Amino acid sequence: MGMKHANIITHLHGCQLAGICDVNPAVRSLAGELGVAFYSDYEKMIGAEEPDGVVIATPTTLHASVGMTCAQHGVNLFVEKPIAADLTEAKKLVESAREYGVNMLVGHHRRFNPMVETARLIIRQGKIGKLVAISILWVLLKPSDYFQTEWRRQHGGGPVLINLIHDIDTMRYICGEIERVYAETSSAIRGFEVEDTASVTLRFSNGALGGIVASDCVPSSWSYEATTGENPYYFRTSQNCYFFLAQKAHYLSQIYAWFITRTHNRQGGTSRL
Repeated sequence: MGMKHANIITHLHGCQLAGICDVNPAVRSLAGELGVAFYSDYEKMIGAEEPDGVVIATPTTLHASVGMTCAQHGVNLFVEKPIAADLTEAKKLVESAREYGVNMLVGHHRRFNPMVETARLIIRQGKIGKLVAISILWVLLKPSDYFQTEWRRQHGGGPVLINLIHDIDTMRYICGEIERVYAETSSAIRGFEVEDTASVTLRFSNGALGGIVASDCVPSSWSYEATTGENPYYFRTSQNCYFFLAQKAHYLSQIYAWFITRTHNRQGGTSRL
């Protein structure tokens, strides 16, 4: 993700890439291509370049420590999701940003997808009635070479924090806050320190219930990546991965192209909203 951010910044009007820091010396070539300095120590980079902001795209377990150090130097933060590896670290990072008066944004970019905005509008305006339940499938098969990077097999590197965190945030944005959670995880297939599969039950503050099944060890056509085509590594499908059930209608988020809901009209037919 760091490489992607660096390339995007170089094409943004009003932004200037100041430098790149990575412990992997191979990334030096990218810095050379983009015409910026390369560092292996981020504190040295901050001191030398005095940036207005940083993009933190490190392994999850380093988000909080790197972010707090940058905040202490008065540098604004864009932190890749998840904000941290656990709630304790996340709260420390938030408190640090407040203490030193810096802005912080977490990379939940899906909130800005026009199709997600549309879904939020339909649900929040009650166009399909009072929300009753939400069902989510995030199931795909990550290739074995994905796990050659060690931290992806360790705490903070499983599909819950790497992938499902996006869907949780999207549901909070569309449906409202979550007040209770029950979950089970398993690593029975890959046998790593982190989970490869999770089942989650949610209760939203508006009374709606939610259910999620997530796994990165099963080939399927049901995931945000597959239905949107957002990640070109995975084949694109015409399936649905989000299902909204309400009093008046159900709403299938076939978000690879558009959102559609069907309601029965008085004549017994169906209409699109």
